Amino acid sequence: METVYFLIILLAVVVIYAYFNIISGKQEFVQCVEAGPTLAINAKRLKELSFYDRHRTIQKSDGQEIDTSGMIRIVVKGNCMRPKNIESGAQLLVKKINEKESICNQIKKGDILLIYLSDNDIYKIRVFDRYEGEDLVTYRYDDNGRRQDSSRNHKESSIIGIVKYRL
Repeated sequence: METVYFLIILLAVVVIYAYFNIISGKQEFVQCVEAGPTLAINAKRLKELSFYDRHRTIQKSDGQEIDTSGMIRIVVKGNCMRPKNIESGAQLLVKKINEKESICNQIKKGDILLIYLSDNDIYKIRVFDRYEGEDLVTYRYDDNGRRQDSSRNHKESSIIGIVKYRL
């Protein structure tokens, strides 16, 4: 019985320690995002591949620190961005879209966008190509490095941010 009490107390200490590390900013959430075809994507699996990790600072070559407070850290699953030197397992920092400013003023052709598909409850990354009416046309690459247009265009409201840095 003492062993059970010990394990319960140990588990409680670990949970409390993890909670305070997250709250204090020493840990940050790393969202797993899809970088491949979304036909067979399992939202639950992407959530399982997301994790908490220690906060990382980024420095320019001159030693000046880059402010990452308004950024989202992601980890990529899939290889549809290999021609952009982003492979499965790569960790990236995404600058959140400024909702006070028009999205078309924040993105340009070739930017890699973080997109949320609410109907599938998944996040994915795609390359921005152009506007078609009010929708955004995006693409990824197939296994042979050929451009594959996304199966559907995206509304501005589904754009979360723009990939800015690789960790």
